[in-house]
Amino acid sequence: MKKHYRIFLLIISFIFQFSYSYGAANSVWKETKQVSISTGNKTAHLVYVNLNDPKIQIDVLPAKGKVGQVDDLKNIANQANTSEKEAVAAINGTFFNSYDDLQPNGNIIENGKLLHVGSNGTTIGFTKDNKVLMDPVKIKVTGTINGSSNWDKTWYAWNINHNDTRAEATVIFTPEYGKYTPEHNKLSVVVENGVVAEIKNGKARIPVNGYTIVVGTKGLLDRFHVGDSVEYHIEFNHLNSGNPLTGWGNVDSAVGAGPMLVKDGKIVANPKNEGFTSEKILTNKGQRSFIGVNENNVMIMGTVSSANINELAEIAKKLGLKDAMNLDGGASSGLYYNGEYITKTGRQISNALVVSKMKQDAIKVTINENPLNMNVSPVMKDGTVLVPLRAIFEALNIDLKYDASTKTIYGEKEGTKIILPLGKDATVNGQVVKLATPAQTINGNTMVPVKFIAQSTGADVKWDGASKTVVIIINRI
Repeated sequence: MKKHYRIFLLIISFIFQFSYSYGAANSVWKETKQVSISTGNKTAHLVYVNLNDPKIQIDVLPAKGKVGQVDDLKNIANQANTSEKEAVAAINGTFFNSYDDLQPNGNIIENGKLLHVGSNGTTIGFTKDNKVLMDPVKIKVTGTINGSSNWDKTWYAWNINHNDTRAEATVIFTPEYGKYTPEHNKLSVVVENGVVAEIKNGKARIPVNGYTIVVGTKGLLDRFHVGDSVEYHIEFNHLNSGNPLTGWGNVDSAVGAGPMLVKDGKIVANPKNEGFTSEKILTNKGQRSFIGVNENNVMIMGTVSSANINELAEIAKKLGLKDAMNLDGGASSGLYYNGEYITKTGRQISNALVVSKMKQDAIKVTINENPLNMNVSPVMKDGTVLVPLRAIFEALNIDLKYDASTKTIYGEKEGTKIILPLGKDATVNGQVVKLATPAQTINGNTMVPVKFIAQSTGADVKWDGASKTVVIIINRI
C-alpha cells in the first residue's frame, strides 16, 4: 500500500512539474479553475504570464491608438503586432464613459508617456524589465516656462487628453488624442519641439512633435508667449496620504482602475477608501475582470461572472496572488488568448492591457551598466542600432535642439557640436562624418545611430552579440 502511495505521489509530482514547465516554457498559458470561497464555488477564467521571460512585453493601448475611441478587444490586442513582436493575450483596462463621450476615467501610461490621468482607484504599472508596481496612485502634472521655477513661470494641468468642459480646467492634449483639440472657448497654447509655436483662442492643432495646452485657469492665461521653452513633469503620489511613491518614475506602461483587492498577500478591498461611490463597485455582483502577480513574478489576468468586489478579492487570494486589483467590469469585461476570446466583451471598449512576445531577443542599451530607459525599442537597420533621439541625448547630457523646417538635429556637450540632418551624413565640430545608416523617422519616432552619438561625446561603445546589447562606457575622472 505504501509503495502504491509513493508511486501515486511521484505521478502527481510529475504532472505538476510537467504542467509548470509547459507553462514556463510557453511564458503565457490559460486555465479555467473552480475556486472555493466563503460564498461558494466560482469559476475563474485565467491567463498566466511569466514576467521573468525577457521576451514578454506589456503594453497599455487605447483603442485605435487614440484616447477617447473604442474598439473590439481583439482589435486593440492586434495593435501591438509588429515585425518584432506578436500579441498573445489581452484583458480590458480601465473604466470609461461607455454611454456618452467614451472618455476613459483611470490613469493610462504607454511607452513611458502619460496618456490620461485618473482621480481614484489603484494603478498597476510595469517597468521595461517587467517589474510590477501596484498602488493607489494620484498623478500630479506640473510645468515650467523657460526652465524657471519662479511662481509666475510655472503652470499645472488638471488632466491629459481629457475633454474637461469645466471653465477653470487646464488640459494637455497630445497626438494620442488626435490632430486637433476639442471645440472650446479657452486659450490654446501649441507647443512644438518644446517651444511655444502658436497661441490662439479656441480649437487648435496638436503637433506631432509636441502637445497643445488648453488653458482655463485664469492665473495661467498670460504666462505663455510664442518662443517660450515649455516643459511638463509628472509626480506620482499616494492617493490617500499624498506622499511620493518610489519606483513609478521608471514605469513604462500602466493602467488604473481598482479598487485594490490584495496587497502583500492580504485582502484589503475597500472601494470607498479609494474614492468609489457607485453601487456597481461597492456592493453589486456582476461580470468582473482582475489582474495580479504572485511571488514568482507570474501575472494572472482573469474574469469571473456574478461576483462582488469582496468575492473577487477572495478569489485573487486563493489563486496565490501577492498583489491584485479590479479592472473595468460588466459588459466591458473581456479576456483574449492566442487569437481567441476566453471571455468576450459585450461592447467595444476604450483601452486594454496587451501581452506581447518578442519574435527574437530584443536589443538593449546600457550606459555604465545601467539600462537606457527608452519609450520605443531600438531598431537594427543595415547593421546599425538606432535608438530614440531624446532618450540617448538626455542620458548622455547632450543639449538638444531640433529645427523642424530643415529636419535637422543639433546637439552640444562640453564644446562638442553635433549636426545631424535626418537622412544625411553628420558633422562633428565642422568635420563631416559618413554614416552607414543616418538618423531617420521610424513609425513616427525620430531614431538616431547610437554608436555615432555616444562616440561623438567621447564614450566607448561595444556590441555584445550574445546578449544583443549596445554597451556604452562613459569615462569619469
